[in-house]
Amino acid sequence: MLDLQVRSSLKDIRATLAGFAALVGDDRRTNELRAATGGRLDLSLLAHRNALLAWLRQWGCRHLRTADHARSSRALLAWWRRHASDLPAAGATLNGLGPRAFAKAGRAHADLAGRPAARRRHGDGEVDVTFGSTAAAKAMFALRPQAFPPWDEPMRAAFGWTGSDAAHYEAFLGMSKEALHGLARRTGVSVSGLPELLGRPESSPARIVDEYLWMRLTYER
Repeated sequence: MLDLQVRSSLKDIRATLAGFAALVGDDRRTNELRAATGGRLDLSLLAHRNALLAWLRQWGCRHLRTADHARSSRALLAWWRRHASDLPAAGATLNGLGPRAFAKAGRAHADLAGRPAARRRHGDGEVDVTFGSTAAAKAMFALRPQAFPPWDEPMRAAFGWTGSDAAHYEAFLGMSKEALHGLARRTGVSVSGLPELLGRPESSPARIVDEYLWMRLTYER
């Protein structure tokens, strides 16, 4: 995070993000999710839950087996009924949120991460599998792409975090906000202007954090 905030040059950050673009290409699957849901996910709707679960599997969450789709959908619905009001408004941005919103997001993330969503083979039978922290963060990014960056296990490990502690995701959001503010200050643009400056105009600032960390902590290691 400090590399983004104060250490790395603009040239190096651009190069890292260009590397991400070359590896991943355009985010066609997310664009398809937006099209299928009118750009605003509402998990009270079965069709939107179906679209989100399909997107999560495409984004690597293969533990959410298609055979368990109905179970995963019910878990999403129960979580939504409890936490929809805790999420910021649909247009909220990461740089516009504060500690209270981060704390609510941390609790919502931890709750979703811990909910049983599927099954897997174990010995002679099957055991419950939870959404997990990676899938929960990706779901929250899908719900609020301007506010919540996704993360994965290598990123959490780099920060010394394990499990699905609400305080870890809360801290991650605060660190991401500070990194974006620091980068904006030293480049002389607004946070909202960073994607264009960095050659990633289709990505939100929150997504820029994920793309940079994915290259530095997930791919390069």
